[in-house]
Amino acid sequence: MTNMVPPQSNLSADEVTKAGEKYYFDILKEKLEKTNNGQFLVLEVESKKYFINEDLMVALNEARKEFRSKLFFIVQIGTLQKPTMNYKKENYGWLL
Repeated sequence: MTNMVPPQSNLSADEVTKAGEKYYFDILKEKLEKTNNGQFLVLEVESKKYFINEDLMVALNEARKEFRSKLFFIVQIGTLQKPTMNYKKENYGWLL
């Protein structure tokens, strides 16, 4: 098992969620629902860079490669599921 680094961000979890929701719903949602419906989006809100994959863990791992210990906003594209940010514990991201 690897040593885990706690998530570090300039933003709180609430700020990540609010910024992620705003960017997703205002900028990304309509465009992404046409081509990526049902896939998972992992967004690093400060850079606005996002990763999409049908497998949540693949998208999350891609985001971690670039933004190692950041908090991420996660949503399943095109669902009514409430968007959230991930909680990092033992190398997993949780959709709450």
